[in-house]
Amino acid sequence: MNIFNLYPIGTIVRFDSHLEINLLKDYKPALLHLDKFSHVILLWLNNDPGRLLKNLNNKQISGYLSTSNNSSLSPIEISISKIRNTNEEMGTIDIDNIIIPNNAVILDIKPYFPIADRVKSYTIPEKFSSLPAFAPESIPDDILKLLRSGQLSFTKKNGGNISVNQCGHIYKKNGQCRIELTNVRDEFFDRFDSFSHINILWWFNRFEKDRYRRSTQCNPPYENAPRTGIFASRSPVRPNPIGLTTTGIIKINRKKKIIDISPVDAFHNTPVIDVKPYMPHISRIRECKIPQWIDHWGEWFEDDELANSNNSF
Repeated sequence: MNIFNLYPIGTIVRFDSHLEINLLKDYKPALLHLDKFSHVILLWLNNDPGRLLKNLNNKQISGYLSTSNNSSLSPIEISISKIRNTNEEMGTIDIDNIIIPNNAVILDIKPYFPIADRVKSYTIPEKFSSLPAFAPESIPDDILKLLRSGQLSFTKKNGGNISVNQCGHIYKKNGQCRIELTNVRDEFFDRFDSFSHINILWWFNRFEKDRYRRSTQCNPPYENAPRTGIFASRSPVRPNPIGLTTTGIIKINRKKKIIDISPVDAFHNTPVIDVKPYMPHISRIRECKIPQWIDHWGEWFEDDELANSNNSF
């Protein structure tokens, strides 16, 4: 299996009422047109999952983090937040408070697309039934107090290599679409019991050359779309070519370590770096805004519609 190198693109700075993403200066142009979206998806490095579990271990907030456990296949977390303001000149994004530690390293920023990220019909385990059906507009006061206290601050680290391991690949032939995993224990699949959907993190291995990873803007393949910063697109051309896709679970074969899934927009044999349960209270935004050039797209992710779609996000 391959090992892929990751580049930090910025860090989180926590203030009393909000968070600020501070980008490295080379990535400032990548913010172009991100302000046309209401929400942003952050991929960040959780290099201390045990610490988060220890501090967040109570019934009221159980499940607020989707991946901070020993069964995760990567240290990459997914968080979604409302955008308050973007400043291309300063290279900053002000976002609402979410559960993410101070000084956390940001690996990627993606715009929130309802048709790709907001599942209309889903099932989740009974133990999560008390959690909201949509991502809350604000986080509970006890969690916010904990975050403000600094107990969940990561230590700043300068330099050093960051990498992620391939854990499998996408198989896509003869009408079949599945994830074939390797070197995972049978109990890994327990985390998907009673979930109807998953989030897949994969590696755009056809776009990992330096000239692609240095790119900060692109021309989206949508009618009337202007030149756009890569953080305002789901283009595979980005500093860390990580793809994020939501899809439905059809069947799980623990013995063969295979998850049969609804069709996804990936090439056959694309490397997979993580698979996470789809958590509505994290990923399902009640009201969101998207740019005019894609406002004719659907407002929900629906498996049948995605299967027949030619959209490339």
